[in-house]
Amino acid sequence: MNAWLIVLLVALGSTPGVARAQTDSSSDTAVKAAFLFNFAKFTEWPALEPAAQLVLCVVGDGRVASALADTVRGHRIGARALRVQEMRIDGPVGLCHVLFISTSETRSARRVLDSLETLPVLTVSDGRGFARSGGIVEFFIDSERMRFEVNIRAMDRAGVRLSSRVLGLAKIAEDDHAR
Repeated sequence: MNAWLIVLLVALGSTPGVARAQTDSSSDTAVKAAFLFNFAKFTEWPALEPAAQLVLCVVGDGRVASALADTVRGHRIGARALRVQEMRIDGPVGLCHVLFISTSETRSARRVLDSLETLPVLTVSDGRGFARSGGIVEFFIDSERMRFEVNIRAMDRAGVRLSSRVLGLAKIAEDDHAR
């Protein structure tokens, strides 16, 4: 089994006691960073050049940005270098390949999601209802474990592809974002 798939499975909580969402926010932050890194690892951007740099952006949570930068430091995904960029919700988010929008910024996310809808950006948030409102991946807590929900229609509109193995571990979201 691919070593990164094992890391993903551990981060997803398939091992008892791992990836528990504890009251310790640093643990929660580290788990989100691990998820984001692994989502990047298991996502395909069909229009992206094979050696192009992947830009992983974080809006509204400096702790997640810092933890993600620590997580990806020294790693590559295939031939791709990784760069973590912390930015504002009104920044150039279309330049991101993975965009994490924190709960604190989800009120402003609707406008951003509309602008990114057909761009190859994997949008992720921990805000409640994010996936149903047009985001691609939403973190949630289930039995004290961090899990995730995927909006397949939003993923298709963006033109990105999460691995079928990742999708097999996800809860599939209904798409309330009618077009």
